[in-house]
Amino acid sequence: MDLLKRVLTGLHEVDGFQEYKAADCLAGGASYDALLCGLDSVPRTIELFEDVLVRSSRTRLIPVAKNEAEVLSFCEQWNSDARRKQRNPMTGKEWLRRPCTAGDILALFPMPEKSATQDASARPVGPQPSASPVTEAGTRNPKQVCSPAAGTLIDGYRLIHPIGQGGFGTLWLAANESTGRRVAVKCIQGEEQVPQELAALRKYVYVAASSENLLQVEHINRDELRLWLVTALADSMTGGDTADSYKALSLANQLEARGHLAEEEAARIGICLVSALLVLHRASLLHGDVAPGNVLSIRGR
Repeated sequence: MDLLKRVLTGLHEVDGFQEYKAADCLAGGASYDALLCGLDSVPRTIELFEDVLVRSSRTRLIPVAKNEAEVLSFCEQWNSDARRKQRNPMTGKEWLRRPCTAGDILALFPMPEKSATQDASARPVGPQPSASPVTEAGTRNPKQVCSPAAGTLIDGYRLIHPIGQGGFGTLWLAANESTGRRVAVKCIQGEEQVPQELAALRKYVYVAASSENLLQVEHINRDELRLWLVTALADSMTGGDTADSYKALSLANQLEARGHLAEEEAARIGICLVSALLVLHRASLLHGDVAPGNVLSIRGR
C-alpha cells in the first residue's frame, strides 16, 4: 500500500484501508475507478469485489497475488458464479504481483498517448494525471497562469534569459542572487503538468544521487500552478555565461559544430548513457526522450 501511494499520489486519488474499513467505506456509497485487494482470503476478496459490483460494473477489480497460479485459482472461484462472471468478465485478467515494483503499478495505470510536440526533455515519466476540471458544457476550464519574465526572482534565483523551450515549460539561464553562480532553472506550469512532474521528480532526485551520469537537481519548489527546479548549468561552448554568449555544450550542438565524434569519444558517451539508463530502469523510471539535445557536459563530464 505504501508503494502504491508513493507511485500514484499526486496523479490519482488513492485510499487505503484494512478490511473492515473497506467494507464500511463501500457501505457508505463510495465509488472507485479501481479496487485492488489481496488474496490472503479469497472468499473475503470475492465479497468485497461483489460489493463494488453492486454499485458500479465499470470499476476495475484487480487482485494482488504472489503468482499467476494464485490468480488462476481465484478466477476459477470468481467465475463459478455465472452472473458474477457476466457482470465483470475482466476480473482477474489484470493483476498486481506481490511484491511489486513501481513499474508494475505504472503498467496498470499507463499514461495516455500525448502529442509528439509535448516536452519530455530530461525527465523521468509516470502516468498522466487526471484530466483538468470540466464545466457542465464539457469543456476544460483550466486556471490561467502567466509565464515568468527575465529578471523574475524565484526562491533566490534571478532569471536571466531563456535557453530552452518545450511543451511543459521553459528552461532559463539564471543566477543565484546571493553568490552570483550561474545555474539552469526549469519552470513547468499547468494544472496537469505540475503534479505529473512533481511525482516523477520525487522519485528521480533520490535515484540520480546514486549516478554520476544523471543530472542532479539542486532545488525544487512549487505553487498551485507552477513548478520550478534548479540544476547545474551545462558547460558553455563559447565559454561565456551571459544572455548573448551562452550556448550549452550538448551533444546536439557538438555534432552540429563538428560533424561527427571520434569513435573512442562516441563509445565513452554511449557507455555513460547506458549506465544512466540502467540506474533509471532499475528504479522503474523512464527517461522518455533520449536525444542528443538532452546529453549535456557539466563541469567537463
